[in-house]
Amino acid sequence: MKAVAFLVLAGACASTATIAPVRVDAAAASTDDRPLARFMREVVSVPYSFAVLEQDGRRRPVRFERAAIVLQDAARDLVHWEDPPVESESAREVFYTYARSLEQQVGSLQSAARAHHLAEATVRLEKIRQTCNSCHRFFRPASVISKDVLYDRMAFLAGESP
Repeated sequence: MKAVAFLVLAGACASTATIAPVRVDAAAASTDDRPLARFMREVVSVPYSFAVLEQDGRRRPVRFERAAIVLQDAARDLVHWEDPPVESESAREVFYTYARSLEQQVGSLQSAARAHHLAEATVRLEKIRQTCNSCHRFFRPASVISKDVLYDRMAFLAGESP
């Protein structure tokens, strides 16, 4: 099963030269009408960050598992996201392939945490990070500063703490 998912993901990523994944519209970028960006920032990043902090802290399996449960719900929502920011059907498939991969990896994180296998939970967190970063590289144009990144930078410069 993992091999099939990898082949699908690799095949989809290999053909990215002809895929137009992201709608870049200056007017849309200036408003907060991007529900996916907000969802990722508020629903996915928070439990993921919590798990990473726990990994570097006291390493309590129950906290890993709680974070994984919340992440699992978020990954399921991504798998069923109605309007991904894509221009083509092939880019849509790439989006859902990343979402399904994330869902599977979060399930593995949850299983490792439930079994108190902290080393495996750490490996799973790294796999989740790699999947997220790969998806972000594919769907976020490097020449556009997203509003969430811009807001975070402005908040940092204003002295607001996370």
